[in-house]
Amino acid sequence: PHIQQPPCVLPRARGARFNGANMRNGDYASVNFEGADLRDANLSGSLLRDANFTDADLRGANLNNTDKRGSIGLEDVV
Repeated sequence: PHIQQPPCVLPRARGARFNGANMRNGDYASVNFEGADLRDANLSGSLLRDANFTDADLRGANLNNTDKRGSIGLEDVV
């Protein structure tokens, strides 16, 4: 799947499937990704400020150069 920067804000993505998606350079500030499948998703360069990743599956996700300030659920993600 290929996802460009969304044309509008995604306030809720709870439980959604984004595995393998190209979501780089997106604005995902304050999005609720709780329980979402983000395995192998490319979120590099994205704004993740205040987003909720509680119980999200982030195995293999690329979070390089992201702004994670205030986000929750990323404490154990390298």
